[in-house]
Amino acid sequence: MNDGAKDLELLGDKMNALYGIEGVSWVRRIPSMLEQLESDWRLTLGSPFSLLTYNYVISATNERGEEVILKLGFPGAELMREIQCLKLFQGRTSVLLLKSNPHIGALLMERAVPGRNLVEEDDEVAIDALYSVIGGLHVNPPGESDFPTVEDWRRGFIRYRKRFEGKSSLIPRGVVEHAETLYKNLTQSSEEQFLLHGDLHHGNILSAEREPWLAIDPQGVIGERAYELGAFLRNPMPLMLTWDDLEMRTGRRIELLAATFSIPEDRIAGWGYTQAILAAIWAIEESESWEPWVRIADVILQSGFVH
Repeated sequence: MNDGAKDLELLGDKMNALYGIEGVSWVRRIPSMLEQLESDWRLTLGSPFSLLTYNYVISATNERGEEVILKLGFPGAELMREIQCLKLFQGRTSVLLLKSNPHIGALLMERAVPGRNLVEEDDEVAIDALYSVIGGLHVNPPGESDFPTVEDWRRGFIRYRKRFEGKSSLIPRGVVEHAETLYKNLTQSSEEQFLLHGDLHHGNILSAEREPWLAIDPQGVIGERAYELGAFLRNPMPLMLTWDDLEMRTGRRIELLAATFSIPEDRIAGWGYTQAILAAIWAIEESESWEPWVRIADVILQSGFVH
């Protein structure tokens, strides 16, 4: 079995777990969709990227010889929000959306070249890149939209409590209760609201020529700017779990983020901590490894900035 076929098999397993027979059926149509899009959008398809868990992503060139990215994702609510997000961001510090077909879940985007992410960068360079991207990314929330709010995402805690009510909890109950209470307090005390990327970690910021750094793969959520820093603080995963100086470096990162964005340390640490526990909950829901997220949450807690 070639790598492309293996990727499709793995993607089919994931879509089956998430969407059942509809997801499997969609994956089976990917070869024919690629063939049709190559013709309709006048593309020359290249090689697929390594499987990105939820999507099929392939390099291509358009009729003008420009490098582009073709992304196929299950045509559900999340992908629709990504399309809407990219339209609203207008390519300021995100990749440009060139074409889309929401009915089949297809996006054609500019390719960030050279496309190096922030995973291997030191914290000073990575935080500078994050700052430059956020400066052009956030927009006022649209008046009418299907974007969730940060408060909506708190339902993950509620689902977890209901699922493990009267049962042995995978994550210590006191940890979940603390994180949920803090998450609620942060939400209720939030400041000006923006349309956020929602998952702006090291792997979703790429080096480029049009701008020094461009964001990819927005989820789209409405919340305060401080919320956006949480994904950065709890990444890059799983690499950061190998750092010998993880605890010290985490405290330093909080201080650097606070100084760069003029946001209090406890607010940045609080969002990072609560989001790490929420990520563990989502991992449990998807039958994935959740323990690393609890480990990161504990490291952030030990920084002394979480109140």
